[in-house]
Amino acid sequence: METTSTMKARVLIKSCAVCASGRIRHDFFNNGDPVCQCEDCGFMFLNPQPAEQGTMRPGPAPCKAAERLYAALLRDYCGFARGSLLQVGSGEGGVDFSALHNINVSYAELDTASYDAAPFAAPATSFDVCCMFDCLQKARSPEKLLLAIRDRLKPGGTLLLTAPSLNRYSVWRGIQTWTGFAAGNFYFFDEQSLQSILFKCGFRDIYAVKDPCSGESMAVLAQKRPLRAKPLLSIILPVYNEAATFPKLYAMLKEKQLPGADKEIVIVESNSTDGTRDAVKAVSADAGVKAVFEERPRGKGHAVRTGLKNATGDFVLIQDGDLEYDLDDYDRLLEPLLSFRRAFVLGSRHSNGWKMRHFTDQPLVAFLLNLGHIFFAYLLNLFCGTALKDPFTMYKVFRRDCLYGLSLKANRFDFDWELVIKLIRKGYVPLELPVSYHARSFDEGKKISFIKDPVFWIIALFRFRFCRLHENIGRHKA
Repeated sequence: METTSTMKARVLIKSCAVCASGRIRHDFFNNGDPVCQCEDCGFMFLNPQPAEQGTMRPGPAPCKAAERLYAALLRDYCGFARGSLLQVGSGEGGVDFSALHNINVSYAELDTASYDAAPFAAPATSFDVCCMFDCLQKARSPEKLLLAIRDRLKPGGTLLLTAPSLNRYSVWRGIQTWTGFAAGNFYFFDEQSLQSILFKCGFRDIYAVKDPCSGESMAVLAQKRPLRAKPLLSIILPVYNEAATFPKLYAMLKEKQLPGADKEIVIVESNSTDGTRDAVKAVSADAGVKAVFEERPRGKGHAVRTGLKNATGDFVLIQDGDLEYDLDDYDRLLEPLLSFRRAFVLGSRHSNGWKMRHFTDQPLVAFLLNLGHIFFAYLLNLFCGTALKDPFTMYKVFRRDCLYGLSLKANRFDFDWELVIKLIRKGYVPLELPVSYHARSFDEGKKISFIKDPVFWIIALFRFRFCRLHENIGRHKA
């Protein structure tokens, strides 16, 4: 039992370090320390935290040839083979990169008691790479530490860090026995929370893998990105034969204001036959608009993939060229990303029950589509271990850096399957939020095929659930 003097020697955390939420609940005690969890983003940490003082000095790397294993990660990720490297928090006792040729290594130690008042001494914008092994979870303020490291990287520089990971399999044998709860660790990251705080602190192209030197840790690489005054949302708008709806939709998009974000509209036109291409050409020179004209229609998935290649935003939202969805739902869908609560959000059409499609002119078709939706959603959930109600919704909103390392291939409506399955496999379990939806019938222009597309969906389920996930790692290879 703690004495009064011991309780006073603790630091109370009032808000989550990832999403700044004050909704914090107590989970359990670990060796007398209270482990809490953010109810909004799921981040776990000690609260209140012990107020011991001291310098962070992690021991030597836990495996042989660590410097060559980590150097190989850096080489694969950014082509780093020569230049300047700053090793933070480990002093001369950390991973020894000095034996590697053409790399100038500097060291900087961190003091857990005085860090906030006196950042570590290292010149700004001087290093190609910063490495930090087994330190972030020990810092009093992970955000301030990451921002300080970012300041010391050159533009486009790379961060390599390791930390215990709640995603490692052995954790779930008994979470309270996890080695990551060792004394001196204040914060407990999984891949999603670590990637969120890295993005928050000005990093992108975040790539997490198993730490080659520790079975219960992850190694994470990230690139320094320019910070914007406000984040940018890329709205991907594929259109084909939408002359009846595109002008009205575009006018609504141009007028749409997004609190806390700017927007760019990326229109991909697939050589329509009803005058849609002329309508897109008429607005292609508008500010904040990028128009891409395909030579022939190759499917919605291909058009969305083309739009993603031309997007430059921090966040991505996929918008169809019809009027089935309500643009007023943008604010609700974007908020979890702006607050760093989630990296991936789906706009669920099931807020009013399972009968989300109502065709007055084709009631039987609507019933079959609703029934099919339930069946296919069950299959996806079964294969992915999720409980999603509407994984095939058009409204998919996510951080653009979630796509790093993924190679998207689907051309038709099976793209919805590919995107959701691959993001889930990468660790981004989506948050579903209800949205308004008014389905259009086939007579009104719905393009899905009753015969062909279900076959593509079944193939996509097996193809993308079991294929190799990362196929495009390495910025220097792009």
